[in-house]
Amino acid sequence: VIIIPLIMGLIEGDRTTIPREIIAQKQIQIHASPQEVWQQILRIDTIRQDEHQHKISALIGFPHHVHTTLDSAAVGGVRMAYYERGLYFKETITQYEPGKFMRLAVKTDPYNIPPTVMDEHILIGGKHLDILEDTYQLESAQDGMTRLTLSSKYMINTPLNWYVSMWSSLLMDDVLGNELAIIKHRAEVK
Repeated sequence: VIIIPLIMGLIEGDRTTIPREIIAQKQIQIHASPQEVWQQILRIDTIRQDEHQHKISALIGFPHHVHTTLDSAAVGGVRMAYYERGLYFKETITQYEPGKFMRLAVKTDPYNIPPTVMDEHILIGGKHLDILEDTYQLESAQDGMTRLTLSSKYMINTPLNWYVSMWSSLLMDDVLGNELAIIKHRAEVK
């Protein structure tokens, strides 16, 4: 079951690629105010190894998130998310409502990612996979809780989108879940 799609992909090659946009979304309840949660979203200080809760992404060797910086909390501000082995995402704020909502256009330059990070078929920013946009949305909930929703829009472009979308959904669910768990832990500890 795992090998058959790979063999079919080799036979068909790039002749049958059709780009497909997918939105992955995760939500979490945090026992902290929206302002406390917001501060954890804007900049993420160095993430310790014991804070990571990856399951699937660790199995396939996806780099761990290391830290995130932000130059300006406003539309046009640039947020840089750094991962292990030289992977990074340049995220430009396109919509911003302090303490409530932030949409980021994601730009990855595949030519500046070391070849040891991923193979060519899962090279982020390459012809088969690209992350387009991340969105953070906060809502006040009952009992002093905050509901945080993190969405990521990405594009896949392979002859086997049905197969790749299954695996990419598992990977993105794991990556987004890990990000939310780190934000939750840090906001609740403050």
